[in-house]
Amino acid sequence: MLSFSETPGSGIEGSVQGHAVLLGSRKWLESREVSVATADGPSPETDGNRLAAPTPGSEVCVGIDGEYRGNFRLANALRPEVAGLVRRLVGQYDLALLSGDHAKEREQFRALFPDDGHVSFGQGPGRNSASSDASRKAARS
Repeated sequence: MLSFSETPGSGIEGSVQGHAVLLGSRKWLESREVSVATADGPSPETDGNRLAAPTPGSEVCVGIDGEYRGNFRLANALRPEVAGLVRRLVGQYDLALLSGDHAKEREQFRALFPDDGHVSFGQGPGRNSASSDASRKAARS
């Protein structure tokens, strides 16, 4: 029997052929008592105590039956037609990007949105709405 549930922005857990399977962030797996940090050393975003260069994409950690099994990265890619669409719209509208992605995706969007002030990352569903409302008010004044 297959069953699952999602914790938005954190991970997904389910049962597959009698095994408890978790897919999600390190922090989320650790909150479910899966020891990730000791399994393969420091997080890929850190090198001991120093911050390392961010790796593109989102890390997904895997736990099965309470044991950490590894991780993989999901790289974000834009559709080829996005650049042309943004170029057409930027001349007609004051565009802004509100994204739930991490700021490490900023470089991918810098060429599309040269005015970095209109690019916001780490925006959850509630924060996207608040940021959008604030942008509209600023545009009116």
